Amino acid sequence: MAISSLNLSSRSPLWCTTELLLAAHQAAEEGLPSEVIGFIFERATDSRLALQILPAIASPWRVQALPQAVVSFAYEVLAQGGKVHATFHTHPKGGFTFSSFDDCLTAWAQWHLLLLHLGNGRWQVMWGENCQR
Repeated sequence: MAISSLNLSSRSPLWCTTELLLAAHQAAEEGLPSEVIGFIFERATDSRLALQILPAIASPWRVQALPQAVVSFAYEVLAQGGKVHATFHTHPKGGFTFSSFDDCLTAWAQWHLLLLHLGNGRWQVMWGENCQR
């Protein structure tokens, strides 16, 4: 399924917390002017959700997580019995939907958090739900 055809909404999934959204906004601001990418995952040790930002090659229009960072993250989450709840990335220069470059994110989780930069520290929260998972 292409991510560009996901059900898009500004409504958060039930498991999403204010703490996670604040962490996403902070990461987005710190990443400007470039895109940021990461995962929202559950720590099996304490069942808490956390945002993990990945090292990446990024520009204002595109981001690619470093493969070694993705593999290390995946093995760490698996080893701890954790679970990826969502992917996360930003579009600081517009792009008010998921692009074809974002298709690989559908393999990771049912949910996908996209923050769209509106300027002056404001970000629009968009969620994509992959109903095919």
